Amino acid sequence: MDPGQRPQQHGDAGEAKRACDGKVAIIQSEMCLRAIKPFTKRCIFIAWMMVVQTPPMCFDRELKEGATLDAARYRQYTSSGHVVHFLVWPALLLYRDGPIVCKGVAQGKKK
Repeated sequence: MDPGQRPQQHGDAGEAKRACDGKVAIIQSEMCLRAIKPFTKRCIFIAWMMVVQTPPMCFDRELKEGATLDAARYRQYTSSGHVVHFLVWPALLLYRDGPIVCKGVAQGKKK
C-alpha cells in the first residue's frame, strides 16, 4: 500500500452503521426486558391475588360516554365537566357493586 492510500473497505459505511444500530437496538431491548421483569412479575402476582379472593375484585364497567361523571368514583383527566367524554382508567372495586378501592380517571366535558 502506498503512503496516503486508504485501505480498501468492504461494503459501505451505511451498511456498517445499520448493522451496528440493529445490534445496539437488540441489546437495549434485552436490557429493558431484564429491567422490567420484576415489575411485570409483581403486576401478575397482584392481578392473580385480586381475582382468586372470594368475591374477586373487579373494575367498574358501568361508566359510558355521555353519562354523568360521578366525582366519588372518578377524578377528572385533562379537562373538567359533568359529562363523561371518555374513560381513561376504570375505578377498582373491592367486589362487583362494592366499595371503591381506587378511583378511576375519566375525561369530562361540558354538555
